[in-house]
Amino acid sequence: MQVFLDAGLSAALIQVSAHAFSRMNWSSDRKIEGKDQSIFYALIRKSALWYLTASLIFLSIAAPAGIMFLSSNASLAPPHWQWNWVFLVVATALSLVMVPFMSILEGSGLVSEVYGIRLLQAVSGSLATWWLLWKGYGLLAVCATPLMTFIISATALGLRHRFTLINMWKVKTGSFNWKENVWPFQWRIGLSWLSGYVLVQMHTPLLFRLKGPVEAGQMGLSVTIISMLSLLAMIGITSRTPSLARLASKKNWTEMDNLFFSAAKISLILYGLGAFLLLSLCYSLENTIYAHRIISFTDMFILCLAFLSSHIVGLLAVYLRAHKAEPYVGLSVAGALIVLIGVLAVTPSFGIRGIVCVLLVVHGAIGIPIALKIWSTYRENWHK
Repeated sequence: MQVFLDAGLSAALIQVSAHAFSRMNWSSDRKIEGKDQSIFYALIRKSALWYLTASLIFLSIAAPAGIMFLSSNASLAPPHWQWNWVFLVVATALSLVMVPFMSILEGSGLVSEVYGIRLLQAVSGSLATWWLLWKGYGLLAVCATPLMTFIISATALGLRHRFTLINMWKVKTGSFNWKENVWPFQWRIGLSWLSGYVLVQMHTPLLFRLKGPVEAGQMGLSVTIISMLSLLAMIGITSRTPSLARLASKKNWTEMDNLFFSAAKISLILYGLGAFLLLSLCYSLENTIYAHRIISFTDMFILCLAFLSSHIVGLLAVYLRAHKAEPYVGLSVAGALIVLIGVLAVTPSFGIRGIVCVLLVVHGAIGIPIALKIWSTYRENWHK
């Protein structure tokens, strides 16, 4: 539910804040300098209120819904499960409140600082989880990661950006038009993002329903591995998103293109190396007792090609979004619908092989040519 409440807004805020911050800079003591500061503070204020509202909605729905579900099962110990669930929902709601601050700081150019905070969140969350398990707290351990995410983010903001937090409520001379500057971009990127989320998550439950838990587990693990591979390969270019957006706002097309193509080349090389290592491992496990944990080598090869196609479209989308636009929304929704229809048609007879072939045809044979055409058309129009 938290995922759907965000619906890509955190990614949109990176682009919007990069454009809004193009005439400003951070001083050595983390104060904002430059023109239009009041407008930027208004953006932070409205984003914070938006996510505060989303966290309250999440809290008011998820907590009672989870309690009702757990209470309906007599085999569970209600007090024990219910309190753990409540703690998890509260911790998740608190972490949701921190999301806009991290996105806006990243968009304003503090990429290394934000990535350092996220690394610290991941490490501290893992350590806290294992410590709680070691001490015998059981299910309470699932609260550790979202709670540490909130604590680390809040601490970093309080120590390094207290002036920004104060001024976002104190400075109210400027106004930021959310409806004009964020919403048109927000709903498009959200719809594209949700379409991609459904595409990745739909195969496991469908296989579970039609083919059983074994094939569902194989597909689920394989998709998770390749998704993580693609995500890691995208880090290089996503970390340059604020720079691309600022260059686009200044219409510095030559430097923007050089930065994009350089980062995209590295991203594709990293994906290729990762896919090669994954396929080598998959091939070496073919005749071992571990072979049944993931899909076959042939299916994995096809799936890697399908995700490569999706990865290329993702790279092009980063470039287009730097212009504060999302022209791929129609392609994303149409692709999701075609994949859904195709997968429903082939899964009963062909199982995993049918699914990966549908993904390759839709993403590779259909998605890439259309995405390249859209990209080149928009780029030519923007850069005239």
